[in-house]
Amino acid sequence: MKIKNLPKNSFFEYYREEDQIRGVVLALDKNLIGWSLCNKLDTFDKDLAIKIAYGRATAGSNIPIPHRIRPLHIKISERALKYYKDDY
Repeated sequence: MKIKNLPKNSFFEYYREEDQIRGVVLALDKNLIGWSLCNKLDTFDKDLAIKIAYGRATAGSNIPIPHRIRPLHIKISERALKYYKDDY
């Protein structure tokens, strides 16, 4: 999945360490939040990161969220609760 192919109402934010992008947290709905985190030895690929985060969000992945990305995950989750309103 490429960034330009994401659903229009989705949003994401990159995770940075030492001024380098190392991950992404993606919101597709208030209960569909995915993340990806690149190994420090690997080169970060934006499209691959989005694809992994999208897969984790839609599959309901139970992979524990790494401690270093957890604050961003919480921030995006709280933002998603405000952004995605119930229609009823």
